[in-house]
Amino acid sequence: VRLLNALLAQGLDDALLDVVRAHPVIADVAPDFRSIVEPAGLQDQQLQTELAQALAALIRRLADERPVVLFMDDLHRSDESSLAVLRFLVGKLMDWRFMLLGTYRENEVVRGRPLGPLHERLVTDPRGTHVSLMGLTRSQVEDLARSLGATKTAQDIEAIYARTDGNPLLVRLLLTSPEGVADTPATLTESVLATLGALSAEATDVVETAAAIGREFDPDVVGDALGLEETALDRRVQEATRRGVLDRDQWAVVRFTHVLVQEAVLAAMSLPRRRQVHRRLAEIQVDSLGEHQDPRRMMQIARHYEESGERLLAAEWWQRCH
Repeated sequence: VRLLNALLAQGLDDALLDVVRAHPVIADVAPDFRSIVEPAGLQDQQLQTELAQALAALIRRLADERPVVLFMDDLHRSDESSLAVLRFLVGKLMDWRFMLLGTYRENEVVRGRPLGPLHERLVTDPRGTHVSLMGLTRSQVEDLARSLGATKTAQDIEAIYARTDGNPLLVRLLLTSPEGVADTPATLTESVLATLGALSAEATDVVETAAAIGREFDPDVVGDALGLEETALDRRVQEATRRGVLDRDQWAVVRFTHVLVQEAVLAAMSLPRRRQVHRRLAEIQVDSLGEHQDPRRMMQIARHYEESGERLLAAEWWQRCH
């Protein structure tokens, strides 16, 4: 729709107007075109097929005059219908003066998301090029700080690099944040709050419980704390993953996308809520401790009790660790 509206805003020549009139489905998805052509009134699969053909015709007409680049961001979040249209376009446009530039998270493809089949087709096509982007290095973080006019010590640069994994967006947030390097930027907390607001209450419970454990966590512990079966837990983890809060790699390890996101989730929780979650996690750990007194597990129990405000219980478990 944004592509269609952009074409309309820059003006349509006679050839493009002819394409629009020949494909009234365009007016079904882009109401601004209804002054040119009446909507076709199509739905579902027929709408999807006709729209793909219409977009192909428009792009082909543009490519007759000049090279065309179509940029699509966050392909991993595309739904099946959008990817079906994209598959049609790729098949039709590969031999034209056309370039498709798309970005996506590689781990989303590994987990078999809808993008998978199209991704395989694109990266194996000899006319396609696959570029893996890595995070910034320490020296690049330092270069970015200088370019932004941010005066930071070598210790600050190291701390920013460690907390962001070199993610350019998060690096920039910390470099320009009025808060200290060790604090979570208010803008990130606000962004996380907005994201949590879009999650179901059940998925939010999972995210908040996980945040009290750490950046990387055992989903089974979260499930036990919330009394969730594996299927229900996985559904909530997938929801948080789609929103960019959680991440799961090919080995099924679940973690927050960045430690700053985990910290922002904790910062967004009220004190009573944080204490409630930590108390429940401590109880779950105690129940599962068994006869084998694992010092690391006991340290986790002590920390959870401490964060829950149960100082006497925390002191007791810290003492058992030594």
